[in-house]
Amino acid sequence: MQEPRSINQIRYGSNDALPERRTLRAGPLTAELEHADLRYVRVGDIEIVRRLYFAVRDRNWGTVEPVYTAFEVDDRGDSFRITIEAEHVDPSSGV
Repeated sequence: MQEPRSINQIRYGSNDALPERRTLRAGPLTAELEHADLRYVRVGDIEIVRRLYFAVRDRNWGTVEPVYTAFEVDDRGDSFRITIEAEHVDPSSGV
């Protein structure tokens, strides 16, 4: 008999801890920073972008995971700037 699945397994596919989210603001714009993804970008109550992220794909459209070499968030309360440097290397796919 299989053990019952946890609520996190049902909702998210695993029991891993959910990633931290940080709310950023720039005037009427708000966004949630989750890892290196900018999510739920809103102007007031209107969502204008669901997710901004960068991906490197191999020839089979697989994602080459990044290794972050620099990650900085300059949050001034009424503005923000995110600086990210990453390397995407997968010798098996030639990337």
